[in-house]
Amino acid sequence: MDRPAATLTRVKRYLWRAAASAVAAGVLLSNAAVVASAEEPDVFRASRCDFNQPTQEGQLLDAWHLQRLRMEEVWPLATGKGVTVAVIDTGVSTDGSLYYAPDRVRAFDFVGVSDDERDKKVKVDCLHGTFVTSLLAAGLRPDGGSVNPLTNFAGIAPDVDVLAYRALAHSALPPEEGGQAPPPESLEPAVNAVNAAIDAGADIINLSLTVQRNVPFFDEFEAAINRAVSAGIIVVAAAGNGDQNVGPLFPASFPGVVAVGMSTEQESAHRMSYAWSEAEIGAPGAGIVGLAPSQPDLNATTANQAFHLDTGTSFAAPIVSGVIALMLDYDQAMGRERATAEEIVTRLQATADPPPASAPDRQLGWGIVNPLRALMDTRPAPMSTEAAGFTAPPPPTPEAEPVDARMPVLGLGVAVGAVLAVGLGVVAAIAIPAATRRAR
Repeated sequence: MDRPAATLTRVKRYLWRAAASAVAAGVLLSNAAVVASAEEPDVFRASRCDFNQPTQEGQLLDAWHLQRLRMEEVWPLATGKGVTVAVIDTGVSTDGSLYYAPDRVRAFDFVGVSDDERDKKVKVDCLHGTFVTSLLAAGLRPDGGSVNPLTNFAGIAPDVDVLAYRALAHSALPPEEGGQAPPPESLEPAVNAVNAAIDAGADIINLSLTVQRNVPFFDEFEAAINRAVSAGIIVVAAAGNGDQNVGPLFPASFPGVVAVGMSTEQESAHRMSYAWSEAEIGAPGAGIVGLAPSQPDLNATTANQAFHLDTGTSFAAPIVSGVIALMLDYDQAMGRERATAEEIVTRLQATADPPPASAPDRQLGWGIVNPLRALMDTRPAPMSTEAAGFTAPPPPTPEAEPVDARMPVLGLGVAVGAVLAVGLGVVAAIAIPAATRRAR
């Protein structure tokens, strides 16, 4: 082969390899794009929500849990400003609501549009997610008063930022109707939502959902939760509703997750607060007032916003998430070093109102959350030696047995008497013979 031909052959080989490399790179880039698009959520549109879900209009004037938690004393100290909470739930509609400043709640969708939604124009469930979000983050007026003058309702952390991720198609059933949500067909949307929350820099993740191990993508879900905990994010989850002995529920039973049970207005654990896996902390969850989905196409000052009344550990969880947001806000305002997740949870438990029995209680953990004490880090008096890490003081040192002073005195008297007796005997032994000799 002559030199020009050899050169031409090498050029052809080079061009072939370059073309093959370009094709391979294109395939890799397209695969990466598919992966990225699968993990990138769509913005959730409130117009997709079902606004005809039942709400209860009666007995909504008194949000008893706010009075129980003394929130009017807490809000002047902290409102959750600067803290981000990821709410992983059903759809959320806050558009047009006077309870939220624009962009304070950003909603995304990991479930997607179903065939029924596309073909039959079926609306999606937004009641559960909106209700949970409102208990956490519904705002106050600029002067600190209630948005609606007919009710004292507001969220626990009224200035917190919310990342609302739709990862569930259906909401949980009330405790009286079985207590458990239909399990999701797959946990893949929840896995993507948890990972998105981590990547977005969320401070807290609220999961008002429960599943068992037999759900697809469970292992990936566990790995995502472990990743969040390892990243220092505080993960809060509902302990679950119902009294069925079906075993532990997740994510509440994962290590490092704050499992929340629910209390009643009577300061006791609700009978349906799930107790198979021990709760870490309790919070009001029975007969709770919150917001139904807002309707963005209606006038915000009239029919836009409806209220809702519900019961469940799903609604105790965002109350605890809100209190943690307040703690983070307060610590920053006080110039304190950022506490670790473990330190926050320990403080939350140590400042709780102890349960009626010894702590930890299976349904209420270390007690009912106390926001004011949690902010100030003041500990209640323990109700038992097990409560709040209380350690009994050592028993007092017993006083020395009183010494009977009569015994040494008696001994001294006997000794003195003995010495005198001996002395007298010696004197007698000397004096008597001498007297006898003189008498002769």
